[in-house]
Amino acid sequence: MPNAVWTELLLATQSAVRALGLTHGSPPVALPPASVLARKVATDRGFTAPGQLPIIICALWGEPQLLGGDFEDTEVVYGILGLIVSVSNQDILVDNDDLWWQQQLLDMAVDFEHTIRPAVLTAEVTGCEIELNPPVDPTLFSANLDVGGISLRFRTNRTRNRGDS
Repeated sequence: MPNAVWTELLLATQSAVRALGLTHGSPPVALPPASVLARKVATDRGFTAPGQLPIIICALWGEPQLLGGDFEDTEVVYGILGLIVSVSNQDILVDNDDLWWQQQLLDMAVDFEHTIRPAVLTAEVTGCEIELNPPVDPTLFSANLDVGGISLRFRTNRTRNRGDS
């Protein structure tokens, strides 16, 4: 069975984030590939111990938006959320690692033609709308977590009238 377009977008985003080779801390420590998760829901469930953070969660986001189409093509926008989750201990000093990671996610998304599009085989990725999220969620800050990131909306065009669709 072929993958759904949304599945391919999620896995392509996860792969592109892993390829960034992000580091954190001083001295810099590489973020392990296992710390970049693909989830259907943006949750840190199972990764709340300080030794397991930071992580980046790539998750399905929003509702797909059907833009149009005909008997041959379907144009749909799919959302992917890239959440950066780290331990804050309610520290009010700026965490450059989280902001640097958000900047790297932004650059990855801007360059989606090279970072995401080649890994999506079930549809043509024709555009990417990017929204930077606040670097800290005040509700989660009080729970000792910094959670911020980026929201992506990928515009796709899928040919439907084929034997593999």
